[in-house]
Parts: sequence; C-alpha cells; structure tokens
Amino acid sequence: MTTWEAALLGVVQGVTEFLPISSSGHLVLVQQFLEVDRDGFTFDVFLHFATLAAVVLFLWKDLFKLRFKDMIPLAIGSIPAALIGIMLHDQLEVLFASGATIGWELLVTAGINFWSDRILNKSGATENAAAKQDTEPAPPIAAITPKTALAVGFAQAFAIMPAISRSGTTVLTGLLSGLDRTTAFKYSFMLSIPAILGANLLELVKIFRDGQQLPDTGLLVSGGLTAFISGLLSLYLLNYMIKRAKFEVFGWYCVALGLVVLYFQYFSAPL
Repeated sequence: MTTWEAALLGVVQGVTEFLPISSSGHLVLVQQFLEVDRDGFTFDVFLHFATLAAVVLFLWKDLFKLRFKDMIPLAIGSIPAALIGIMLHDQLEVLFASGATIGWELLVTAGINFWSDRILNKSGATENAAAKQDTEPAPPIAAITPKTALAVGFAQAFAIMPAISRSGTTVLTGLLSGLDRTTAFKYSFMLSIPAILGANLLELVKIFRDGQQLPDTGLLVSGGLTAFISGLLSLYLLNYMIKRAKFEVFGWYCVALGLVVLYFQYFSAPL
C-alpha cells in the first residue's frame, strides 16, 4: 500500500463512516479494486479510530454535559454489538475479506434509508419544521428507555456486517422507537464511541497475541489524517440532511452501487 492509497482509503472511510452508506462496505470495495493489502483489520480499525476522534470533536459539548444517568442508555445500547463482536470476530473477518455479500447488503442499506426518509417526512421534518425544532432543547440521553436503548443496540450489532450502515440502521431504529431526529442522531453517534473503542481494543489484543506488525507509520498518519478531516465534514453534512429529511438521496446511491456490485459479481469479472 502506498501513502496515496492510504490517504484515499482514509477519505473513503471518513466520508462514508457517518453517512448512511456503509464505510466498511466501501473500504472493502476500494481495497479490492486497488488490490491493496488490507493487513487484516489493523489498518481499517485505525481509520475507524481516526473517525472516532472526529465524532468526539463534533459532539464534545454534548459529551461534556453527560451525567451518570445518561451513561445507562449508552451502556445498555453497547451490549449487543460487544457480544457479537467478541463471539463472531473471526467469522466477521472472513466475511469482510471476501466481500461476497456486499451488493445485497447495500440494497438493504438503501431500504433502510428510504424508510428513514419516509418517517422523517411523515413526521413533518421539513425545512421549516427543522428550523423550529432547532430552537427547542432535545431531551436528555437519560430519557431514552432501556427498551429503546436495547433496540438501537441490536441495530448497531446487525450493522457489523460489511455493507450494512451503522448510522443508517441505528438512526432508523431510534426514529421507529419514537426518538426525535436530533436525539436519534446524537444517540447513534454517542453509541459509536464505545463500539469503535471496543473494536480497537480487540484488534490490539489480536495484534499482540499473534505478534503482528503494525502498518508503516506514514500509512497510518496519511490515512488517519484524511479520515479525520473527511469524517468531520461528513458529520456536518449528515446533521444537515437529517434536519431536511433528505435520506432518500443516500437510498438511491446505495441502490445504484449495490446493483453495480451485483452485476460485476454475477455477470462480469470480479471487482
């Protein structure tokens, strides 16, 4: 992998990590297209760590205001993904490496986005309604019930699959559970923090256990820096899109990409 390839993968990670189009699926596709050695999960996890820094910076005011009782919904919501990640880590790594299910999963992600778009428009999250809601304080995270937290947590666990969008799935589940768009957005990304930290911890344990070497420092820096900057920008974009109920755009994008992937998988040379 060259420095420029690492930087490109960082941009792909940052742009797609928070937009509901699946960062993992895009990383697998780009890496297969460029024929880049993935170094297992190591480089991917480092890119996730860079985008974790972006979400912490984006939400720092909300994170600073968190109280102990706000931690309860976050802890409950983190349980399903933690259990799945630990129990199925090796199987998931094989699934990521093959990329065999990405096309179908992108179509599922498209459906998730269309569903979210319908809910947002039905609830009146138009531009005028969004402007009005922006002036009203969002309910505290502590107001999220254990049932809702667990539902969003299982959605996050389901999104561990390569091309199922974590942000899209958790935001949709939050909306279906009755959360307003602002709370669904913030809770989704607050919930990503322990998930990404957990993934990094598991990978570090595996690296030291197996005696693996880390990728070149230059690759980590170039990929991490571009992932951080593009991730921060994509958070601002998604925040704007959810307020304006524009998730349909992401849905059509996933449909188009999913069909292209399936075409190459079944009717042409592999990607």
